[in-house]
Amino acid sequence: LAASAADGKGWRYLSPEMRHQIASLPEPVRRISVTWSGTRGGDAAALELYHDSILETDGGPPDDFIIGNGRRSVDGRIEPMRHWQMGGRHDSTGITICLAGPSPTPTPAQEAALGELIAALEARSGHVSLGTREATVSGLLADVD
Repeated sequence: LAASAADGKGWRYLSPEMRHQIASLPEPVRRISVTWSGTRGGDAAALELYHDSILETDGGPPDDFIIGNGRRSVDGRIEPMRHWQMGGRHDSTGITICLAGPSPTPTPAQEAALGELIAALEARSGHVSLGTREATVSGLLADVD
């Protein structure tokens, strides 16, 4: 099922390479957490820099993907974060997706991109638990369940 979904037509936001990476995950994803950046916009590079230089966290943001909102990134663009690019996930049983933006009101492109990403993860893993949490500290990435 995951391989046929990865090769299917009609995908707009999730690249073929990313779909194949998801279809090839060695373990199923059991949980997807959606967070907000708490910023006006952003992309993977900006959030990595913020976590490394300002917050001085070890390992970068706690997210696997960020979806842009049109400010500093293309609206709906799905970018893998450091954990994903290095061949792993931040959490072995879950995926964390950060939506760029100040509030829990995604753009239509972010909604569509998030839907594609969730569909690809569910095609690989079956039913996936979905949760959200708002940013708890202004300007920081949200904690995730």
